[in-house]
Formats: sequence, C-alpha cells, structure tokens
Amino acid sequence: MEEIKTKLIESLLKTITYDDMTLEQERLVVEYETEKLKPKVDDLKRTMSKEQLEETIHEWWLDHQIADETENNLIAYIQ
Repeated sequence: MEEIKTKLIESLLKTITYDDMTLEQERLVVEYETEKLKPKVDDLKRTMSKEQLEETIHEWWLDHQIADETENNLIAYIQ
C-alpha cells in the first residue's frame, strides 16, 4: 500500500505545480517530501553548520524542489 501511495505522490509531483494542488494533495506531498529528505538532511548535518543547512533547504525551496511547508518542517527538524 505504501509503495502505491509513493508512486501516486511522485506522479502528482511530475504533473502539477504546488500552486495547483488541493490542500489534501499538498498535505500528502509535504509529508512525503519531509520524510524522504530527513535522511539527506541528516547526512548534510555531518558536514554543514546549521546555518549552511538552513540555506541549502531554502535553496531547495527557491528551486521549487520542495513545498513551502516541507521547508518549514525541515528547518524545524534541524533545530
């Protein structure tokens, strides 16, 4: 079941923008992105200061790689 959910979310991310998502779609995407990126953030914590990591996460957001709330969740995660 989780694999199907993952495939649906990934397909959603490829087909519409964050602005075009419903609140429910965005909620699912934020949950997915946050959990997917936590291990990457953990790896980056080993080589970056907290400030550098916050900048990196913000750059992901600026590049439209993550949703607004995903950025907020990841910043909160590293605090």
